[in-house]
Amino acid sequence: MKIHEYQGKEILKKYGVPVPRAIPAFSVDDAIKAAQALGGSVWVVKAQIHAGGRGKGGGVKVAKSMDEVKQYAEQILGMQLVTHQTGPEGQKVRRLLIEEGADIQKEYYLGMVIDRATQKVCVMASSEGGMNIEEVAEHTPELIHKLFVNPVTGVTDVEGDELAVRMGMPAECVQQARTTIQKLYQAFVETDADLAEINPLITTGDHRVVALDAKMNFDSNALYRHPEIVEMRDLDEEDPAEIEASKHDLAYISLDGNIGCLVNGAGLAMATMDTIKLYGGEPANFLDVGGGASTEKVTEAFKIMLKNPNLKAILVNIFGGIMKCDVIAEGVIAAAKQVHLQVPLVVRMKGTNEDLGKKMLAESGLPIITADTMAQAAERVVAAADGKPIPTGDGLSHFGKTGLVAGTVASVASVAATVGDKVGDVAEGVVDTVKDVTGDAIDLAGNAIHAVNDAAGDAVEVVGDILEGTVDVVKDLAGGAAHLAGDAAGAVTGAVTGAVAGAGAALGTVGSGAGKVGGGLWSFIKRFWWLALLFLLALWLLSRCSDQPTSVETTAPAVSASTSATPVELTLDAGLVDLFKSKGASIGLSGNRLTLAGEVESDAVKTQLLSAVKTTYVNQIVEINDSALWVKNAVASLGATKLNVEFGAGVSEVPASAYEHLKEFAAQLKQNNTKGEVLGHSDSAGNEQANLLLSDARAKAVMIYMVAQGVPEANLTAKGYGSVHPIASNDTEDGRARNRRVEFMPAK
Repeated sequence: MKIHEYQGKEILKKYGVPVPRAIPAFSVDDAIKAAQALGGSVWVVKAQIHAGGRGKGGGVKVAKSMDEVKQYAEQILGMQLVTHQTGPEGQKVRRLLIEEGADIQKEYYLGMVIDRATQKVCVMASSEGGMNIEEVAEHTPELIHKLFVNPVTGVTDVEGDELAVRMGMPAECVQQARTTIQKLYQAFVETDADLAEINPLITTGDHRVVALDAKMNFDSNALYRHPEIVEMRDLDEEDPAEIEASKHDLAYISLDGNIGCLVNGAGLAMATMDTIKLYGGEPANFLDVGGGASTEKVTEAFKIMLKNPNLKAILVNIFGGIMKCDVIAEGVIAAAKQVHLQVPLVVRMKGTNEDLGKKMLAESGLPIITADTMAQAAERVVAAADGKPIPTGDGLSHFGKTGLVAGTVASVASVAATVGDKVGDVAEGVVDTVKDVTGDAIDLAGNAIHAVNDAAGDAVEVVGDILEGTVDVVKDLAGGAAHLAGDAAGAVTGAVTGAVAGAGAALGTVGSGAGKVGGGLWSFIKRFWWLALLFLLALWLLSRCSDQPTSVETTAPAVSASTSATPVELTLDAGLVDLFKSKGASIGLSGNRLTLAGEVESDAVKTQLLSAVKTTYVNQIVEINDSALWVKNAVASLGATKLNVEFGAGVSEVPASAYEHLKEFAAQLKQNNTKGEVLGHSDSAGNEQANLLLSDARAKAVMIYMVAQGVPEANLTAKGYGSVHPIASNDTEDGRARNRRVEFMPAK
């Protein structure tokens, strides 16, 4: 369900989204009174219709006097407003919105929809808001930034700030923009919306973020939970046929064609319309009667379709799953009699009580055209709509049955030839591999088997896809396709003789390369028994090589290096002790456990030390604990400034007291083009995981703020380290406050 702009703004205002002061108007007098009530010297007169692009169509005017308010209200009220979303017929304007003028500094775009792939709310934001947002999406999609919201957390502060920065919000407006995003998300979820859009979202001269427009659509299936939204429904903006359909619980959408469609199930309805278009027809509507269609429902559906003056024929396509075919047949017969049906009617039904339903149609005495397949039904209804004789075939005359058979055989032949080639190539490769005594033989042999399986499966899928839904065609093509896989030579010969004179070369390839694949797996085994033997030989050779020693990498923070089955009593290597000491670190030994500690200057030094340990104790069982071996957190000074931002307990939002310091620091980063890492820390109050997440959020918040100040995003990275690097005792409040910090590490 759609609502008007002013109604959408009312909803957003309730959720705390800033909107301009505005008053709806239903007449010219209302418009003048609204402008007077708002006061000021500038007003915007906006047409209220359920379509976008109003500004381009002349439906939005800026008035700088009461006379202009009156003039524009008279122009817009009652006009047939044509936009790219209304179609050429346009939409009549029956309502206005009179809004106070705004000091627009920059226009942005903010919208939310449900993403089917991730099943999450997708937030879309862009610096290019305004009337041309569709062109931005088409030509420069990289300017539209997306956030897929975790439904558990919602839009976090860090995510909101980051999105605000990416969409180009000035630093002074980032927090407001983040709040707006969060509030819009809340409104979207709590009202069961399926679209929420603010275009434009603006910044003003006094650094305010304001929703200058609002568009909201709602999930009709959830409206029973929102009677206050249902009250906003404007029936004048909706198709009368769709309104009537909704009264009878019918899903109906008008289209531009001349073939009415009555189907049970949205997926089947879409497939039916696609099939009609494939056969050269144009659907007049989408109509889903659902799984519980009654005689009354079907009758009302017929009445709605027949109100379309362009209707030339009707196709009823029913799958009898939940809904039984005899019930649908009863409804179709009753409806046809009641409305005195004057247009051709084609009925195709499959499923539960199919035979009974067909019998009822046949004995009804009505001129109903029946069909067994979708192809047949589509071909017949298109012919009926065009006033042409009804085809009596199986629905394939549009493409030609012979051509379909030929295509099927050629596809199978091509796949089979590929199988033959792959088998030959792999067999040769296996022989060479065995000679070289490598382990690749088993992989190549496995690839051969997978190739055979995949190719055979592809062949079956090709045939199955072409024949799906066409019962008669399956029968006709059984000899030409299905027997290809099971009965081999006889069926292939018949298919080639009957339909594919030109495919001889391809089938010859099948015979020479892998022709017996089609005869079944047993034929393949008899022909290529030697390949299986080579496969087993390669497997045996590989197993002989499996006991070769291997080296084990050591990685931080906890590493085990082992290549021997028997523990070896270790001694501490004097060279290692000296090496660690020279780097400002230490190494200790207890049994087979090495403990590494101290501070080192860089990750490269840390890697060097770990490599020396691995080299010294190669082929011996060693447990390494290097959790205390850490890159030295030496914060280099930038001029006279050092970054050190302290946060409140449990808080990741940048404190206002740090703004000036961050601005100065960011200015120096920009001036010197300095690159580095923003390091976040926490006290020890929470658990390890919570502290890590909190410190990471702090680092990202500071990074986002500095990016908003103009520091190139590519120059910065952010990372949280939890509570593992305190600079003061966590036993006192003062110490904990000092530990809740963000620092900056310049790149080496």
